[in-house]
Amino acid sequence: MRTRLSQIKECYEEALQRKPTLTGKLVIHWTIDQKGSVSKVDVEQDTLHDAGVASCIMANVARWCFPAPAGGPVDVSFPFEFRSTL
Repeated sequence: MRTRLSQIKECYEEALQRKPTLTGKLVIHWTIDQKGSVSKVDVEQDTLHDAGVASCIMANVARWCFPAPAGGPVDVSFPFEFRSTL
């Protein structure tokens, strides 16, 4: 996940240009299929209330690849918290 956080940060920083005080949390849910590909992505929780950030993050997550999970598909829920410095 750490190697991918720069993609998430870019989504948020782009939104900060429009709304400098944007703060909140997005919990993104995705499924990793038997091959390690992401097969489903959606927003589980959203206190950020910025559709652009949510769409950007979901588009990035959908392209991620993971090691093939043993025993079948795996569901992941991951919280991303965003805080403006203003």
